[in-house]
Amino acid sequence: ILGTKTFAMLFSDTAVKDLIDKRSGIYSTRPVMCMAQDVASGGARTVLMKNGPLWRKYYKLINDMLNIRASVSYVPYQDLENKQMLVGLLESPEKFHHHIRCHTKFLATQMIFGFRTQHIDYPKDRIAYRSEIGIWSLRCSASGAASQVLGFLPVLRKLPTFLRLDHCHAQELHGKERVLHFGHRIPSLEAYGKLNMLDQRDQPP
Repeated sequence: ILGTKTFAMLFSDTAVKDLIDKRSGIYSTRPVMCMAQDVASGGARTVLMKNGPLWRKYYKLINDMLNIRASVSYVPYQDLENKQMLVGLLESPEKFHHHIRCHTKFLATQMIFGFRTQHIDYPKDRIAYRSEIGIWSLRCSASGAASQVLGFLPVLRKLPTFLRLDHCHAQELHGKERVLHFGHRIPSLEAYGKLNMLDQRDQPP
């Protein structure tokens, strides 16, 4: 027993398969991560969500985007970015970390938002990178013992925010990340709307 939580340790592979695999809808879920999930992610981080209706909705959406049939359409983007990264590594191998950043950033914006980031040093991308580093460091600290206590003892979550030093920082980082992601999404939606308008114009009366 840790705080108000009761934990059961499974030492048998048969028990793990029966409970976690065959009955995953009942027994398989994420532990409480109030700082990493509820505060720093606004409850919307898929990999930290508990098993429930919202998680199943997100899972279905991600599965539709990343299943075997859909993944074939991403091969040209991956091939382009792989070649670009290899050229960069040959021309300036001392910038190894920079080329890896460019590869992951450019590939993600193409596959998720539908446009290719032109340069990693654009102001918005520099802000995004600093925000991602801050969120990553916060999540690392959120998995530490001090933050885990909030999961074991829910009464501590009612403490004033000024007594929880990471709380305000987590909220600030979540706000920045939300603005950045919506900023990427809006141009994609506008482009999608323009394509729909062009399709309607091309249709015969």
